Amino acid sequence: MTLNVGEHFTARWLSTPDTVRTTYIADLERICRLLEPNTVLSEWQTHNHQAQQESQQRIDETYTELKKQRLEKAKQQEQQRREQNLAQQRQYEQEQHVSHLAHEKQRQEQQRITLNNLKNELITHTLNDTNRALVKQKSSNKKQQQAIENMNILLELEAEGLANKLKQVVSEFTQNLHQATQEEIKLSLVQMTQATHTKK
Repeated sequence: MTLNVGEHFTARWLSTPDTVRTTYIADLERICRLLEPNTVLSEWQTHNHQAQQESQQRIDETYTELKKQRLEKAKQQEQQRREQNLAQQRQYEQEQHVSHLAHEKQRQEQQRITLNNLKNELITHTLNDTNRALVKQKSSNKKQQQAIENMNILLELEAEGLANKLKQVVSEFTQNLHQATQEEIKLSLVQMTQATHTKK
C-alpha cells in the first residue's frame, strides 16, 4: 500500500511549525504503539482520546500564536512600508523643493540680467537723448546768439542812421537859425538906416 501525502509534501512539511511537526510525530508514535503485541486496546483508546485533545490543543495554540506572529509581522511590514513611502515622499518633496529653489534662483538671476540690460539700455538712451538735447540746445543757443548779434547790428545801424539824421536836422536847424539871424540883422540895419534918414 502506498501512502498518498499529496504534492510538495517536503516543502509543506518543512514549512510546518516545529511544535506541530513534533505533535504529529508523537501522534504517529502513539498509533504505532497500537500495533505492539503488549498494548491493551482499552487503555490505548482512553490514552489516545486524551492525547488527541492535547495534540489538537497544542496545534491550535501553535497556529494561533503563528497567526498572531504573522499578523504582527504583517503589521510591522505595513508600518515599515508606510514609513518607507513617507520617507520616499519626503525625499521627493525635498528634491522638488530643491529643484524649485534652483529654478527660482535661475529665474531671479535671469530677471536680474534682464533688468540690468534694461537699465543699461535706458542709461544709453538717456545719454543719447541728453547728448542730442545738448547739441540741439547748443545749436539753438548759437542761432539765438546769431539773432542777437544780428539784432545788435540792426540796432547799431538804426542808431547810426538816427544819429546821422539828427546831425542833419541839427545842421539844417543851425543853418536856418543862422540864416534867420543874418536876415534879422540885415532887417535891423535897414530899419536903423531908414530911421536915421527920417530924422534928418
